Amino acid sequence: MEIHLPIESFEFPVVIVGGIHGDEPAGNIAAKEFAGKKGVVVVSDVNPTGKRRFHGIDLNRHFGLKDSLPIEDMLLTKITELKPRTVIALHEDDTSDEVYAYCSLGLVNMVKTALKSLHAPLAKSAIGDRADEGVITQGHLPCRGTLEHQLRHRHIENCTIETPVKKHPVHERVELHKHMVSALLKHIYPFS
Repeated sequence: MEIHLPIESFEFPVVIVGGIHGDEPAGNIAAKEFAGKKGVVVVSDVNPTGKRRFHGIDLNRHFGLKDSLPIEDMLLTKITELKPRTVIALHEDDTSDEVYAYCSLGLVNMVKTALKSLHAPLAKSAIGDRADEGVITQGHLPCRGTLEHQLRHRHIENCTIETPVKKHPVHERVELHKHMVSALLKHIYPFS
């Protein structure tokens, strides 16, 4: 796991997390593009195996649980210590043909605006959850053990962006992630 702190210290940074699932390269690649940006802490290569699971464990199902791995504990501790303004997690979905995002209630309008700016198909539903303009706030995910669930429990605003694997090559998915993160950062730090 690599943690890239901004060149200048920044109170209440945005944390971008990529590579929780090793078989989702686009989010990890996109996250690294923001390393060194003022107000942004990048955590990448969380799972460097190239496989969904890290030594047989899905890292995004054990955060805060008794069977969590040290890497999950370390990531959650670091994020909590940073007291971020928001956390943006970058993922990919091999079951959807559209882009969507799970997010905290306080980020809904910002995330909807960012999604609309993609000019990409937005999901009406994902993994059985109804999406409103590509945004899901109250679904069966984030479930217990996910990073998002632990962030919600700690009252840390968060957004998980999911890009479709099926119809888009990796470079297009990277661009979708970069565009979404850039759009969100413009709303969060409008004067930077």
